[in-house]
Amino acid sequence: MLKQLSIENFILIRSLYISFNNGFTAITGETGAGKTIFLDALGLLLGDRADGSILSDKNKKCIIEGEFDISFFNKKKFFQNNDLEYNDLCIFRREILPQGRSRAFINDTPVNVALLKTLGEELIDIHSQHSTMMLAKPAFHLLLIDSIANTKKEYSEFQKLFIQHKKLSENLNQLKINLSNSEKEKDYYNFLLSEITELSLQPNEKNQMEEELSFLQNAEKIQTVVSSSNAMLDDSENSIINKLNKTILQLSDISQFFSKAGEFSERLNSCKIEIEDIATELSGIDFSSSEMSKIQLIEDRLNKIYHLLHKHKVKKIEELVELQREFQNKINETDYLSKQIDETEKELEKLHSKLVALSKSLSKQRNSVIPKVEKKITSIIQELGMPNGKFEIKNDTNNAISIRGIDDIKFYFAANKGDTLQELMKTASGGELSRIMLALKSVIAEVSQLPTLIFDEIDTGTSGEIAKKMANIFQNMGKTMQLLVITHLPQVAAKATNHIKVYKTETENTTFSNLKIVANKDRAEEIAKMVAGEKISSASIKTAEELMN
Repeated sequence: MLKQLSIENFILIRSLYISFNNGFTAITGETGAGKTIFLDALGLLLGDRADGSILSDKNKKCIIEGEFDISFFNKKKFFQNNDLEYNDLCIFRREILPQGRSRAFINDTPVNVALLKTLGEELIDIHSQHSTMMLAKPAFHLLLIDSIANTKKEYSEFQKLFIQHKKLSENLNQLKINLSNSEKEKDYYNFLLSEITELSLQPNEKNQMEEELSFLQNAEKIQTVVSSSNAMLDDSENSIINKLNKTILQLSDISQFFSKAGEFSERLNSCKIEIEDIATELSGIDFSSSEMSKIQLIEDRLNKIYHLLHKHKVKKIEELVELQREFQNKINETDYLSKQIDETEKELEKLHSKLVALSKSLSKQRNSVIPKVEKKITSIIQELGMPNGKFEIKNDTNNAISIRGIDDIKFYFAANKGDTLQELMKTASGGELSRIMLALKSVIAEVSQLPTLIFDEIDTGTSGEIAKKMANIFQNMGKTMQLLVITHLPQVAAKATNHIKVYKTETENTTFSNLKIVANKDRAEEIAKMVAGEKISSASIKTAEELMN
């Protein structure tokens, strides 16, 4: 409930502070006194849009602050999820700076306006003169029935399942699209894969074959050089090895006279051993005539490798091997997608079964309260000046399940005897809609906990006995909730537990709006003014006291 409200520098309000009690509070005041301004300030506190035009003094900021008792609303998780400090007494603050910028706070923590609005809508329900348009919306019809049927827990579970089902359905559709695309591409990837697979590529194979091909293509020249080199090294009497042998022997002979000669001999012997190894390897090189056919084989294989490298715009065999794995994965993806689709369809089937069962349970609960609501609403509107009025609720269940279940709830109304029941918004006048809305809200208030409810002149156009009956409804609603009613009717104001007056004060250059709590003798005088005007008499005081009693 709303405990306190302070407003500074807002349109005609210079500075205002007021406390609110539980129960039914009447807010009265002459036309133009600022009752709408009070509602606008409250709306701003709860997240409505604002700009610098609302500033009374353009050089100062506007501050609106409200304190709410939220101990009965079970909002600790909301505060935790949004990194806010929780207190049973929650403080909302909204600031509008002279530059037009807006700031919002919950318990002194800066928040965005959307968050302020989300929480605010759960704390205060403002029924303005245009709120009856909500009666045109099927979602609002369902909300009212669910409030009375107390289906909050089941409906919340159903919505979670529905959203889960919807996301899974979307996922299934995407999987099927992916499978279709994969199947179209499967043959293509099979072809690409076979091109690479049939080569049985090995790491570094390309470099080795290029080196071998270069050798074979230049075999004749290599053979000439190798033969010549081999002859110079070890294939004649004048070969390098023979000369080294002689030199080593000569150095050995003089080593007893020249110590260095022995060292030189050993070093030359090491060189000779290396040269002999080279000569042996050179003599072992095979230059058989069959190598020409091998050249063709290597060239053919290299050409296939070059073709694939160019085709796939890569430079290394390792990259082709990686592509081979990717193509195989693409082909395997078809089987994987098929398996995923099967699993998803089975999961969807289970979810759908749960949704069907839960939607039927919800529908049963909703249908169970409809006769009671029809009877109650019809009774109330008949008391409120429509003696032959009739209210009916039709629920056309569907096979298709929507976010609201299988129910399509619509309100029907007939104002006069003999009138055919028609959809509410097509047949009811503005005054009739206001009274029907009041009846609906009063029924909800009997069975569920509503937030603070504010009615803005919902009693417009009524008087006399109807006004008294409307006041009785407000009085009953105030027994279970905080109800603020802006009214011009003394019958309504007299039934209130609390009374607040909106009034204007004028200075030489400026007019300001203000609020004050009216109590005791002052309250009787205030209601007397609503009965007879500013010049009250003992008779109007007596009338006011009779209304209050």
